[in-house]
Amino acid sequence: MADDKQENQTPKTDADAEKPKKETKIELKFVTRPDKTEKETKLADIDGKIAELVRVRTSQEASLKELKEKTQPGRAVLEKLRNEIRVLNDKKNAIVRERDSLRARQDKTRQQQKSKREELRKFRASLKYSKLEDVDAEINRLEQYQSTVSLALKDEKDLIKQISSLRQERKKIEELKKLAGDSAEEGADDKTDLNEALKAKNLEINKLFDELNAKRDERKAISERKDNDSEKMNKVYNQVTKTREKVNELYAQKKAILTEWKKKNDEYYNYQRAL
Repeated sequence: MADDKQENQTPKTDADAEKPKKETKIELKFVTRPDKTEKETKLADIDGKIAELVRVRTSQEASLKELKEKTQPGRAVLEKLRNEIRVLNDKKNAIVRERDSLRARQDKTRQQQKSKREELRKFRASLKYSKLEDVDAEINRLEQYQSTVSLALKDEKDLIKQISSLRQERKKIEELKKLAGDSAEEGADDKTDLNEALKAKNLEINKLFDELNAKRDERKAISERKDNDSEKMNKVYNQVTKTREKVNELYAQKKAILTEWKKKNDEYYNYQRAL
């Protein structure tokens, strides 16, 4: 069977071996050379736009720097005002505490004076006579009666007892007058001293309130200017950011043009080498 296969095969001759092989022809796609002038024109247009945006951004950054320099002293002034207001507040609060202490003393003094007046009222109510002249007149009358009238021993003892009681009453009236005088004098002195001290403290507090209000108004005005400047700074900063983004977009476009042109140029030269 193998021998039959061999017999059916046609033997190759030298002529067959020398016959040239048929080559496969590759068809090349025509590639146009990229337009360099068009590329340069586009790049020049983008460079012009970039230069203009860079000029605008430079101006914006100069404005931003100017605003920052303008607001810098304002921050220092604000901090100085805050410290001054804090010092004035502490001083005012200390004087308010002193005033409150004086008012407490005043209330205490009033209460003491009220208590003393009540004691004197009760003391006065316990006395039969309110004037020394009336007691002296009664003592003189009784002594005169004693010296001019003959009395029984019992009646004379009663008379002596009455005179002694009147003399004790007289001492109490003198004591009452002294207590009332001392109390009135002491109360008047304390009242005057406390009133003067309270008046002085109130004047100090009012003066400090005026200073505080002036400082607060100044702080408010500076804060408003600072807020206005900050708003302007934010606006300019946003402008700078947007301008920078536009510049970056143009650089991206420029890079894309160069990349695309290089790709087409490489394709063109590969095509030329393949011809």
